[in-house]
Amino acid sequence: MAPVPDSGPFQERQDFAVELKSPRRLRQGVAEYLGWRGGVWRLKLREVDTISAALGFVGYVVAAEPIAGQPVLPEVTGFRVFDREGECWGHVTRVLTHGPNPLMEVEADNGRQVSVPFRRPIIRRISPKLRRILIDPPAGLRDLNP
Repeated sequence: MAPVPDSGPFQERQDFAVELKSPRRLRQGVAEYLGWRGGVWRLKLREVDTISAALGFVGYVVAAEPIAGQPVLPEVTGFRVFDREGECWGHVTRVLTHGPNPLMEVEADNGRQVSVPFRRPIIRRISPKLRRILIDPPAGLRDLNP
């Protein structure tokens, strides 16, 4: 069984380019700050100064260049993803590791994509020989990515 990342040894960063991706849009931006404080990730985008502006980014995935020394995740592209009830969610198309929390992009047979956080307790087991991943997703995770 391969390891699953916890919060990990991430470093604070300031003033760096980011990509902001939603199911319908890809935007470029600049992050003024990214850091782990008080058990919460904090991200400040240069162009976002109000709560109403921040609400415009709900549902986006943030990607940035990797930082030296971040944990390396197991290669799981192509693995089938199943929940605890045995339902297949699809296969992993890629793992986004350029943000504070790695995300698996899972594509269902109908082409729908769902982003799944690649960390405990959601990832329960990775079986390299079977090329399968067992997840225990929170209620509503599929609905976050229409």
